Amino acid sequence: MELLRPAGKCISSRCCNVSCSDLSSTGLNERRCIARDVLGLYGSIITCAAYTHSDVSNEVPVDDFVKALKQCIIEHPVLCTVIQNAETERPELARSVSIDLNEHLRTLDPVPTGRDDGEAIQRLLEQAHNEPFLDRHLHPPWRLYILPLSSAATSKFRAAFSYSHALADGKSGLLFHMSFSRALENMQNLSFDGTRTWEIPVLAKGLHPPLELAATLPISWSFLLRPLMKEFLPSIVTRALGVTTNDSGDRWCGALMRPERPAPLQLLRTAARLRSISHKVVRGVLAVCRKHNVRLTGLLELLTARALALLLSARGQQYHSYEVETAMDLRRCIPTATDSMANFVSAVTDTITLPSNAPALGGLTDEDWITARRLTEHQAQASNTLADQPVTLLKYLTNIREWVQKKATQPSDLSFSVSNISIFDSRCTQQWDSSQSTWHVEDMVFSQSADATGAPFNLNVVSTKEGSLMIVLSWWPGMLGVDDEENFAEEVCSSVVEQMSAIAQ
Repeated sequence: MELLRPAGKCISSRCCNVSCSDLSSTGLNERRCIARDVLGLYGSIITCAAYTHSDVSNEVPVDDFVKALKQCIIEHPVLCTVIQNAETERPELARSVSIDLNEHLRTLDPVPTGRDDGEAIQRLLEQAHNEPFLDRHLHPPWRLYILPLSSAATSKFRAAFSYSHALADGKSGLLFHMSFSRALENMQNLSFDGTRTWEIPVLAKGLHPPLELAATLPISWSFLLRPLMKEFLPSIVTRALGVTTNDSGDRWCGALMRPERPAPLQLLRTAARLRSISHKVVRGVLAVCRKHNVRLTGLLELLTARALALLLSARGQQYHSYEVETAMDLRRCIPTATDSMANFVSAVTDTITLPSNAPALGGLTDEDWITARRLTEHQAQASNTLADQPVTLLKYLTNIREWVQKKATQPSDLSFSVSNISIFDSRCTQQWDSSQSTWHVEDMVFSQSADATGAPFNLNVVSTKEGSLMIVLSWWPGMLGVDDEENFAEEVCSSVVEQMSAIAQ
């Protein structure tokens, strides 16, 4: 029986469905995410794809989804991984020797004909985000929701893959859909049956090592000392040393205090808003960005800050400084991790300062493009190195669980976070001439739940090759610091879309 990672010994009486010889230690970021999940401070990541069969009359048996999931489990050990001792400071991962797919597959009622697809997706995201993963020691923390988009057949449906950030990151969701779409395309060659309780065969590979074991993560003294000084020295000292960032009160960080946390073991609620930007607009925006040496993520962050400044001003709140956190996928620095579902993310933070006379949202000025280029350059630098990655600082915490709890009680020091998991190209999932494919992924949506330890809201971005760019704004209700949160979230999304359209013209 293969090992997930270096083996340990099982001392739990609860893991009767687990290979006790396959216990393995967790990485630092995995431990942070596990603590956050167990405390109900974070729910899940979701990648939701629209699948269409070339034969619209083709009705797909539900058993085919079961068979496709079995193939995905064979390819990705994360999908049969459970978490032991999750409530402790030293959780462990173990391989489940069997799986009951009734716990992982949800088939929903079809979307009525003529119903707005965006509204249906939004409801699906909120449903999935707000359904907690239970019994992590028995059931791998993931689910697949199948939402038929026609009452006549399942030849067109959405598949929403919801999973714990403790085991996998945003890019992992794209890897899942690559495997799932291949399995659907190659269904006639799969050897599985449709039974949902399955004894998992010995896998060809184990889990990829955690980030800090997969690569060397050097850290400089200058990078290390800043957060340590901010944590332990009085603010008057850190300000004198130039350690603190903008704490002048001109930086918007959402509500002055975080909302009341849910009762123990209850999951905090996530709200979400979705917007789609056509490929034509995106193509036009990218052409303008190239002229200014700007990448799309940096531009989106600038446009979001501009939208916030205008919309907050309309509500009597004047802010001109915004602290944005950008998620970084480090796989390009770890070649062996390219196709592995795992948790390989870090992050960078940047300050966006807007003119004090801000703004009616006209065209971008030269100063705006300089800001977007600065963001782009910093993100490019951070994603191409393993040195001085913030995730490495976790090893200096004596108790990650206590630190997570503390973060959830403190006001946010961020304005928003952005995670762009890039482009899903369904043609890359095929091992044959894609023009002969019968299954096609029309669009992709990416979302993550509200984070009680993070920014007031997350902006989650993904697109398909030659398809629309999909943006989801997700937040913890009560965290935005305005009276009309739902309208505010809608207006932020709409403003970003309108600014993108104006740039593309």
